[in-house]
Amino acid sequence: MNIQLVRNFNGGRCSMINSHEILQVLDNENTVLEGYQAKNLYVLNTDTNERYEIAPDKDKYFISDIGYASQNRNYCVYTTAEILRKKSEDGVDMPEQILLKFYRHRTGSEEEDVLVGSFATGLKEFHYSVFLRLFVLSENIILVQEETKNFSAGKSDFRLFLKDCEQKSTKEIQIPQVIESGIYNIMPVSETTAAVKFGRPYITDTVAHGLDKKHFPTEFIGIINVNQFISELSMNMENLFTELLDESTETTTFPYIRHMGKRLIYSKYDTEKSSEELIIYDTETQTKKVRISNNHLSRMSDLFHSYLINDTPYLFREEKKHTYIINLDTGKTVMRLDSDTTVCAVADDLVVVTEEMHKFFSKKKATYVEVYHFPEFDKNPIVSIRGSYLGSVNTGEKMVVFTA
Repeated sequence: MNIQLVRNFNGGRCSMINSHEILQVLDNENTVLEGYQAKNLYVLNTDTNERYEIAPDKDKYFISDIGYASQNRNYCVYTTAEILRKKSEDGVDMPEQILLKFYRHRTGSEEEDVLVGSFATGLKEFHYSVFLRLFVLSENIILVQEETKNFSAGKSDFRLFLKDCEQKSTKEIQIPQVIESGIYNIMPVSETTAAVKFGRPYITDTVAHGLDKKHFPTEFIGIINVNQFISELSMNMENLFTELLDESTETTTFPYIRHMGKRLIYSKYDTEKSSEELIIYDTETQTKKVRISNNHLSRMSDLFHSYLINDTPYLFREEKKHTYIINLDTGKTVMRLDSDTTVCAVADDLVVVTEEMHKFFSKKKATYVEVYHFPEFDKNPIVSIRGSYLGSVNTGEKMVVFTA
C-alpha cells in the first residue's frame, strides 16, 4: 500500500467516495440552525490535489447521519434543513417543524444537484427523541430510517422507508427483523456486497443509561448482495442476507465492526464474563473463524483498539506512560511505545503515529507525524513530517494521511 500526504490540510472529517476522491466535511462557523451546526462539503481529488465545494449556495446539515453501501461511486448525498413556522394566537411566528431535504450530487459533474426526497417532523421531537439516518444503497435508492427513542425504557421504535428517486416512489418497510432492531450500520465490502449490522451495541447504551441487556432487541451481522437487498426490501421479504454471520444473545453484543482489506472484523463481547472474541470473516473465501478469546480486558475502551496486521490480531492498549502492543494470539506484549508516541491509525501493516521529539538541538519539543511498517519502529520511518495529524483515509490502493 502506498502513502500519500496531504499537507496544510484545513481539518474536518473525511470519508472515501472512490479510489481517488474523498469527501471532506467542515463546520460552517457562520451558520447555525436551532442549535445545529451547518457544514461545508468539499470533494478532494487525491491524484491531483484539486478540491471543489459542493453546493456552496446551500446550508447543509447532519452529514454524519448518511451511510453508503457502495465503496466506489461517483455521487454523494447531502441534507439541507429549514424551520417551518406557524403564528401563535397573538400573531408571533413560532418554530413548529423542521423540514429536511435530501440532494444527490454527482462528483466532477456540472449538472444540477437533484432533490431526491424530504422529511418533516416536529422540531421539539427532533431535538429530543426523533433521529434520522439515511442509507444510500445505490445512486437512485435511499433507505430512510426514523428512530423514535424512549430513553427511560431504553427502547426505540423504528420506521423505515425505501425511496426510489428515479421512479419517485416511497415504500414503508414492514419486515419484523428490520423494524424491531433498526439498522445500525451498512459497510461496503466489494463492488456488489456490503455488511449490515442490525441493532445498536448494548455497551454504547448501558454505559450511558445503565440499561438491562435483556430488554434490547437482537443484533444481527450479515453480508448482503446490495441489489438483492433492495429487491427484498421492496417486496417486504425476510431473506435479507446472502450470509448471516452472527446474532446476539441476552449476554452478547457486537461493539464494533471493521472492514480491512478482504476481511471483515468484528468484536463479540460477553457482558456477563467481561470477555471478547475477535471474529474474522474472509470475504473472498467466505470463511469465518474466531482468532482470540480475550478475558483480560481492563477497560471497555480496549474493545475499540484491536487491529489485524499481517493476519495476526493485536491490541494497542494505551496507558499513561506507554502504549503496549499485545499479540492477542499469544497474549504476549510484543512492543512498548513511549508516552511521547501516539498511535493514530492502522492500515494493513502501516501504522501512523505522532511523536513529540527534540530536533536539531532545540530545547523545545515538536510534533511529527510518522508512518512505519509494523513492527519496524526501531528503523527509519517511511514518512516523517513536522505537523499535526488530522486524519487518514484508506482507499484500498493507498493510505492518505492529512496533516496541518
